[in-house]
Amino acid sequence: MEEKIRYVGIDLGKRTYQCAILDEKAKNQQFNGKADGIGLERLAKRLGNDDLVGLEAGNNAFNIARYLTDRVGCHVVVLNPGKLAMIYQSLKKTDREDAVQIARLLQRNPGEELPTVPLPTKKEEEERSVVAELATYKADRTRYINRLHSVFLDSGITTITKADLKTASNREKNVLTLLTGRHVREARRLIEMVAYCEAIIEDLEQETKQFLESEKNTGILMSVPGVGPATALAFIAYVGDGSRFANADQVANYAGLTPRVDSSGETHRMGPISKRGCAYLRRVIVQAAWSLVRSKSGGHLKEAYKTLITRKPKAVAIIAIARRLVKLLYTLVTKKTYYRYSQLKERLAKLKYHKLQIIGLGS
Repeated sequence: MEEKIRYVGIDLGKRTYQCAILDEKAKNQQFNGKADGIGLERLAKRLGNDDLVGLEAGNNAFNIARYLTDRVGCHVVVLNPGKLAMIYQSLKKTDREDAVQIARLLQRNPGEELPTVPLPTKKEEEERSVVAELATYKADRTRYINRLHSVFLDSGITTITKADLKTASNREKNVLTLLTGRHVREARRLIEMVAYCEAIIEDLEQETKQFLESEKNTGILMSVPGVGPATALAFIAYVGDGSRFANADQVANYAGLTPRVDSSGETHRMGPISKRGCAYLRRVIVQAAWSLVRSKSGGHLKEAYKTLITRKPKAVAIIAIARRLVKLLYTLVTKKTYYRYSQLKERLAKLKYHKLQIIGLGS
C-alpha cells in the first residue's frame, strides 16, 4: 500500500527538539527529545523516507538535516528564520506551536515557494566557521585597542592615536614612556589581550590561506581591487560557485545589501538596506568596498563612488558600491572570468603579497 506524504515540522532548541507531524488529514502528532545521538536516533525511527521535514536554520540545523537525510532518506528543507516570521505571526509562541506552524507551512506551500536555505557542504561549513571566528577575533582586537587608547585619554595624554597602538612595539613603547601608576597595569593587561587575539588571528589567517589555495575561484575573486583573502573566503563559503542563485540580485539580497521598498499607489520610496541575510558576508563586502574606493586601481566602481558622494552621504554611497561589488563578484565567478580591468602582473603581485599560491591565473 502506497504511503501518504507527511509534513514534519521540527523546532530546535540548544539541546532539545520539538517535533510535529501532520498527515494528509491534518492529524497532529507531537513529541520531543534531546538533540543528542540517542534523541536523534529516536526521531529518525519515527520518520519515513516519504516524509517532508522542515526545520529553522540555526546552530545545529545543518548537521541534523544531513543526519536525517542520510539515516532516513526523507526530504529535509532548512528554512530561513528571518522570512518565517513574515509568513506566520502567532500570538501563541511555544515550541509546540512553532513546530506545528512549520509543518503547516510545508503542507500549504509548494517547495519552490518555501524560504529555504541551501544546505552547505562540510567544507563550506568549515570555511564559514573560519570566517566567523576570524571576524570575532578581529572585532575583539579592535575593541581592546580602543580601550587601550581610552587609558591614555584618561591619563590626560591626547597625542596618542589609535593608529599609534596598532603594532606590538608601539604599544609597549608608548605604555612604558607615557603612562604611570595604575594606568600602566591596566594598559599591560590590555596589551596581553591584544597579543592573544593577534596570535589567534595569525592561526586563522593560515587556515584561510589553506582553504583559498584549494579553491578554483580564489584568483578570480582576488582579481578585483579591494578584495582580499577574508572577502574571497567569505564569498566562497556563503555563495560558492553561484549555482544556488538565479541572478546577481539574489546574491545582493542574500547579503542584506538591497534597499527596502515602500510602495503605496503611485508612490515608491527606497529605504535603508534590509540587513536580512548573511551578516558575515555583508560585513566583509562593505569592508572590501571601502578598500576599493581608497585604492589607486579602484576602476569603474571607484569612479561611481566619486559620483555618488556628490549627492549622497559617504555611508550611503559605500553601501551602493558594496551592492555593485557583490554582484560583480557573482558575475565573474559564474562566467569564470577575471576582472576586465586587472592585469596578470597585478594579480600575481597581489597573490604574492598575501603569500598565496594559485595555479592557473589566466592572461
